[in-house]
Amino acid sequence: TIFGQAVDTKYPSVMYFEKRNGEWQMVFFTYFELPVDPPSIAVKKDYLKAFTGLYEVSPELIFEVGASDTALVYKKVNSAGAGTVLYPIDNNGRFFRAGTESEFIFEKDNQGRSIVRQRRNWIDFIWYKKP
Repeated sequence: TIFGQAVDTKYPSVMYFEKRNGEWQMVFFTYFELPVDPPSIAVKKDYLKAFTGLYEVSPELIFEVGASDTALVYKKVNSAGAGTVLYPIDNNGRFFRAGTESEFIFEKDNQGRSIVRQRRNWIDFIWYKKP
């Protein structure tokens, strides 16, 4: 408790050892703050369906965004697997990916095109919705 406020930050660490000259030596150590997910809200499936479709980063990299009952799911077109779940943060097109400090913002750009603004560390990566 700091100044009457509960602070609970978790820090996992990584240590890497190599055997050198017959002795084990630690050659790398780091620790990092474990991200905390924002609370997800309940939304209607119709709200989620508004964001479904194909989004292009480049002609070679296209993602498909689909809707489950409670969240969005995206994956690279023609890839195997279940995809990555995006949980809604609010009713304004903002979603998050669990376990990462990233946000996905569905919006219109200055030309009126539908985009996804993938934000991590305050750097935006833009996906454009295919017509």
